[in-house]
Amino acid sequence: VTLTDQSSSSQCFIATAAYGSPYMPMVRTLRKFRDVYLLPTSLGRGFVNAYYKYSPPVADFIRGHESLRAAVRVSLLPFVGISSLYLQFGGLLASVLLLAGFGGLAGVFLSLSRKREK
Repeated sequence: VTLTDQSSSSQCFIATAAYGSPYMPMVRTLRKFRDVYLLPTSLGRGFVNAYYKYSPPVADFIRGHESLRAAVRVSLLPFVGISSLYLQFGGLLASVLLLAGFGGLAGVFLSLSRKREK
């Protein structure tokens, strides 16, 4: 399957298998991120084409195992969150927010590790 065969409403195979429906808000967010940020670039299109080529059998396997579906849902949460940030705030502001968030987390962990050393 290539991009020329796909419309913007096509499924995110793995997310759809994990969440159970292409209409779930998380799946729709990932599709929109694909359309807005990945498809306009050659690198993004290459990634999406590879995903379309290799993910259907993975999605079929995930679909048949409920515990794996749950694990994939959890593992997709950061991607859904980052995609949401980019879609809501745009690339530059989302990047700044992510860096600030990771910096804040690093500060918390550093502070906690220093308290343990005392």
